[in-house]
Amino acid sequence: MKQQTTARDMTPLEIREALFRAFGGHGAQATIARELDVCPSAVSRVIDGATSDRIRRTIAKYMKKDVRIVWPSVYLYGHGAKKPGRPRADE
Repeated sequence: MKQQTTARDMTPLEIREALFRAFGGHGAQATIARELDVCPSAVSRVIDGATSDRIRRTIAKYMKKDVRIVWPSVYLYGHGAKKPGRPRADE
């Protein structure tokens, strides 16, 4: 029987390392927070597992990766619970 494989989400450490490399040092989360007009802790919470499509997509953009690579469980397999609110841009 063929075993089904699914890609795993990047860990918070892997995301932080990728942002560190992308920015050449510290300041990635603060820069993302300023761009989105949110507090840096909101960016940190999303990296640690909180849900925000807008912040996730911006993090992936700065990492120069597709958001489906960073969080496949949500964007490829639909395992993340959708919260009521504004529809995502791709819907």
